[in-house]
Amino acid sequence: MTQKSTKDVIQIYTDGSCLKNPYGPGGYAAIIRYQSNGKQYEMRLSGGAAGTTNNRMELMAVIEAVKHCPDIEKPMFVYTDSQYIVDAFGKGWIKNWVRLNWDRGKEGGPVKNADLWKELLTVIGKRKIDFAWVKGHAGNPLNEQCDKMAVEAAKTLKGTYKKGTVKQENKADKTQKEQPSLSFVVSKVNAADLDLHKILEENKKYLLIPSAAYFPQTRSGKYTVLMDYCGTRKVISGDCEEHDPNGVFLRGIFEACCLLRLKKKKIVILCGNAVGFSRPQKSVHKDIFQQIDRSTKMLGNQIQVIEINGGMKKIKQIIKTYS
Repeated sequence: MTQKSTKDVIQIYTDGSCLKNPYGPGGYAAIIRYQSNGKQYEMRLSGGAAGTTNNRMELMAVIEAVKHCPDIEKPMFVYTDSQYIVDAFGKGWIKNWVRLNWDRGKEGGPVKNADLWKELLTVIGKRKIDFAWVKGHAGNPLNEQCDKMAVEAAKTLKGTYKKGTVKQENKADKTQKEQPSLSFVVSKVNAADLDLHKILEENKKYLLIPSAAYFPQTRSGKYTVLMDYCGTRKVISGDCEEHDPNGVFLRGIFEACCLLRLKKKKIVILCGNAVGFSRPQKSVHKDIFQQIDRSTKMLGNQIQVIEINGGMKKIKQIIKTYS
């Protein structure tokens, strides 16, 4: 199967607003960008509701965006400033809610906004979707535009819908803008020379040590990532559909980066030398590299990659030792 490239990923920006939260007038908005037949298209939509909440409007923004996505075969990538939505998917809350029939137990009670969560799962279906948190009012142009649209919809309780092509940038300018976004600091070391204790002793930085298992029969895999910050460690893992082991490996790195909350920190990633960080622009996984880069730059963090020659066995040993 042909690898997915950036032109095959639908980019979605969403926002929700409630003027007198909770139960005041609210609005939602979404901007959807995708490519078709060599052209980049954009949809902009919004809507309003009386007597609502900010969280409900954030959910409605994603629901309506997914409904309007033009191609059910293309994966979707959603940028939202709603920690509520990002954590529901990223931390597995929604899977537990479904398993417990939309109840959080004696202390939690029924899941709030269950009607919208159910609708969101229905419209997503079997489509591939990822979420990334973006800080609201932090200068991201499309996020800022979504915010203005949502506020306007809350004020008027009227919806809008527009679709058109996106004006193409000058090719030279576009190259200059794209190149830095996929520039990673990469160093190489032999497995025998890796001084993990020295890396762990460095203060105020994140350390990510990922590994992956791939199952070619189902074109899927399982990632595991050991995360460390100043001696506090945890391990995350998950299943995903990718077309080779590197895709699973990179997906794990991306999911880990989405969980990081501290700003302006160094993120050190230990990986093998065949993953592709040295030449991400040429990689068949360029779209995942871009997602990793965006998710870290949103918080002002910087990635430093240490490629270990013959190091995958070493990485698995490290994870086993410290997890």
